[in-house]
Amino acid sequence: SSKLMALPIESLRSLHVLSCFGIQTDMSLLNVLEGYQAGIIESLDAFVEQGILDRAGPIVIFTHDLIQQAAAESMSSDERHLLHFQLGQYLGMVANTNSLPETASLVAASIGQMRLEDTVFNAGSHSLTSSTMALACDQIILAGPEATSDFSQKQHFASWLLRAGKDASRHSGFRAAFYYHSRGISFLNDDCWRDDNCNLYLDLHEGAVR
Repeated sequence: SSKLMALPIESLRSLHVLSCFGIQTDMSLLNVLEGYQAGIIESLDAFVEQGILDRAGPIVIFTHDLIQQAAAESMSSDERHLLHFQLGQYLGMVANTNSLPETASLVAASIGQMRLEDTVFNAGSHSLTSSTMALACDQIILAGPEATSDFSQKQHFASWLLRAGKDASRHSGFRAAFYYHSRGISFLNDDCWRDDNCNLYLDLHEGAVR
């Protein structure tokens, strides 16, 4: 942990990004994140040599949970919430766009298929293998509704959470479905009964109580 503060700023930034996904991530996800933070892949070997990270096949893991915690806490609370917010926006773009470069599109598609494989990512605190949209929602949840005061943006994120919840439910991940639907409601707050929100709120509420 003491080595972290001596790292070059770009290397530390890469660890900040990795720490946002918990103690472990997957190379397919890191290839997508390379579009957000260039240099993550290139830095991995150095992090392994320094004892900060380890690799087991496609899995990249912090060598101790206290190192992951130290990487996260080397940011201020505001910086950490902003990074979660930006990562959520970026991964949501990856999940929604059809105009990515071919390589990024293939990687994003492979992440979507990971739901059918053995555990790779976690959706929130639940042991459900996650799609790109679920990963985007996890980051937006960590940023929290207070990360933006833009009502249309909150509405947009609530619709992402509805989509992630429905996807979880289709794969029998009912705890994760409740997690996403209930968090989606929190993004609407007192505006849930506005005309342009009513159907979205009802869909989220139905998913949460089902």
